[in-house]
Amino acid sequence: MKKSIYLFIFICFIGINNLKAQATAYPVATLEHNGTTSVYYGYYAFQTACNNANNFDTIYLSADNFSSNFWIYKTIHVYGAGSSDPITPATTFNDWFYIGNGSDSSSFEGIYIPYIGIQSNSVNIKFNRCRLYNFQFQSGSPDVTFENNIIYYINFNWGCGQNSKFRNNFFINNYWWGNITDNATGILFEHNTFYCGWQFMGAMSNCYFRNNIIYVYHNFAAQINEHGYSSCVFDRNIINESENSSFAFGDTTTYTTNVFMGNYYYVNGNLLNTQLSPYYSNGSILGDYHLIAPMLYLGTDGTQVGMYGGANPFKEYARPSNPHIVSKTIPFITNQNGILPVNIKAKAQNY
Repeated sequence: MKKSIYLFIFICFIGINNLKAQATAYPVATLEHNGTTSVYYGYYAFQTACNNANNFDTIYLSADNFSSNFWIYKTIHVYGAGSSDPITPATTFNDWFYIGNGSDSSSFEGIYIPYIGIQSNSVNIKFNRCRLYNFQFQSGSPDVTFENNIIYYINFNWGCGQNSKFRNNFFINNYWWGNITDNATGILFEHNTFYCGWQFMGAMSNCYFRNNIIYVYHNFAAQINEHGYSSCVFDRNIINESENSSFAFGDTTTYTTNVFMGNYYYVNGNLLNTQLSPYYSNGSILGDYHLIAPMLYLGTDGTQVGMYGGANPFKEYARPSNPHIVSKTIPFITNQNGILPVNIKAKAQNY
């Protein structure tokens, strides 16, 4: 009898900890509040956890699909099991997800969010190691930081989201025709990699591009003229285009009202990486986007340009920081001594 009780407790312990690590057989949301844990199950588990959360509580989500068609008006920290790892299933929001006033200092990590809208003046919101497909700044001027994400499209409607920052993200355009962002004003882009088709960005003004890799087919001077870029600064970026043009500005060159300083142009594609081909919009999160010779292309901070440089280099597949089970062996029966020989191997990303 005593052995059975110990076995039950051990299995419960493994199960609860696995909720925070990765997938289960159904959606699970674990809410942490002042040392107290509450567990919610099912498709609406995330919404239930949010409804019951207090400011600054933490929610862990399993690798599964969650309903997300509701508003956040409080400060919460949400950790998923990952968004793009080919081994671990993704934590996915199945609907539009909205962030409103009162969400200051909220953070979201390790989640695939296909549609998200921000309508607030909240500050210090952070998206880290997520996959963001359609991100809409719908109103207000929230201060948002994006780090180590895979991003498909950002719309700064009416110039919203000023003072937001993008660091060490992978921007990827899966369509031959289409912009990666629209209506950006006053935004910092630092140590990102932009993998584009024909287009780069739509209209933008007063943006600062520093230490990025910009890979596009359409010639860059035409991009500036067609989309009306104004008062932007491009400082120590790789700017590679495939369509022939005379665009190759040296130090401190002004084109229209935009300033170009110390950028790298026409970099040999074999040094960038053979997978960085802009002729087709076939970018994949499984591709290898490391520079072949990174020390040839240093940014203003002395590290390589692009998403693998800077103080917080991009993590492969935007893997989250919480532990992941990478292998497990759990027999159905105990051995001859009445012991269940469980073997579980977990691994966490270096933050």
